[in-house]
Amino acid sequence: RSGSGWLAVAQGDRLRLHDLDGRKPRRDFTLPLPAQSLDWAGSTIAVGLESGTLWLLDPSSGKVQQFSIHRGPISFLHLDPDGRNALTWSFDGTSVGLDLRSGLPWMRGNRYRPVRFSADGHAVGLQGMQLAHVAPVAGPDFRRNMPVVGRHDLRFSRDGRWLSSSGEGGFAVYSAQTGRRLLHWEEDRCIGALPLAGGREIVLATPLRIVRWRFAESGGQLALTEPQVLAEAESSRFESPSLDAGEHSALVPTLQDRLLRLPLDGSLGRSEIEGLVVPRSPSLSPDGRWLALGTFHGIGLDVRDLGSTSRPPARILAPGNGNARFSPDGRWLAWAGTSTSKVFETGSWKEVHSFPTERNGSLPGLLAWSPGGRMLAITRQGHEVVLLDTRDWSRIATLRIGFQPAVQTLAFSPDGRKLALVHNADEAEVWDLPRLQGRLQELGVGWNLPECPDETEASPADLRGVLERETSWILPK
Repeated sequence: RSGSGWLAVAQGDRLRLHDLDGRKPRRDFTLPLPAQSLDWAGSTIAVGLESGTLWLLDPSSGKVQQFSIHRGPISFLHLDPDGRNALTWSFDGTSVGLDLRSGLPWMRGNRYRPVRFSADGHAVGLQGMQLAHVAPVAGPDFRRNMPVVGRHDLRFSRDGRWLSSSGEGGFAVYSAQTGRRLLHWEEDRCIGALPLAGGREIVLATPLRIVRWRFAESGGQLALTEPQVLAEAESSRFESPSLDAGEHSALVPTLQDRLLRLPLDGSLGRSEIEGLVVPRSPSLSPDGRWLALGTFHGIGLDVRDLGSTSRPPARILAPGNGNARFSPDGRWLAWAGTSTSKVFETGSWKEVHSFPTERNGSLPGLLAWSPGGRMLAITRQGHEVVLLDTRDWSRIATLRIGFQPAVQTLAFSPDGRKLALVHNADEAEVWDLPRLQGRLQELGVGWNLPECPDETEASPADLRGVLERETSWILPK
């Protein structure tokens, strides 16, 4: 232990404390199993045992504690400067961050190997395939990743209070501040969830029906009430729906060549668009004139002029598979393709920006516009998210989530300050972008978020508390 004059040696099932000045006798302790790792900080000596147990000793009082946290030998162990938190890694492939006062983990995963605590103990370094990650340490309720039900769709509520996910396990709603699950609608497969304005209604889609629900809130929990069936599948199953810009209707593709437009208010009637080829990820321009369709079947970016005819002809702007989205103001159309992502000017369809996405296989890329349209997030290589400044299409940053997990869906919060994603480990990550900007500026790394009325930088007071514990910050290269 630095500055104490004592040396701790763990060998086999023995722990020995030596006084380097030779003034005090050696102290011996028996370990329950052979040691694999050792660290000493503050008033805590920690030994990682081959059984996966963390053995703790307070040498002044002789008090011993044990925490079973791994299924294999603990080969790496590091304590923070105060000896209150431990980082461990085991041959079972998992990493754990443990609060030694409560015995509760604040981090657990198998994608990153811990490196060290920072000198002030406020952050930990995580390494995965040469990617350096920084995450805050904030006690037992800190979560770098938030487990979710399904990974098919991820949405913030319109007031930003809730985060919902849907997929094979149904539909679930979580508190955006604490991560606590507030509702779980157990359906075999939920292919989409569309929160409506006001935060009290949502459209849920399964392959067989589209239902509009209301939320009831009681005792901190949510429940779905007053269901209204908007459509039931007849000859063909439904695919993932989307909303038009004014939330007047839901756009629902089918496995055949049709797209249903289901009214959500009295301004429109139900209609169908036919003559499509396996449509996916429909996006309607804010003025309702242009329909853009993505595809999983190599058809390419299909754009239709809905003002021309009941069976508008196809205009293919880009080849291959991909997802398409109009910007909130309708000025741009973005395409996240398998090999290349592009941005087009609406109407003229002039290509204004493109960059390689470097994805493996034939799966399309993913994208999300910030609510004010000043930022565009597009996946690249499956495990990276590129943030673009839409004023000049310059790259703001490349955010990496690790090597193996692939991003499944992206969503900006209503204020544009947070970017949430779900990857194929069935976990959601919420990134606080202004906070990340502040951390990078502290390191002398220039990174400026676009300024716009609904995407202003949060004040320091807004960024403390629960969100500080919920968010992971991942440094650009």
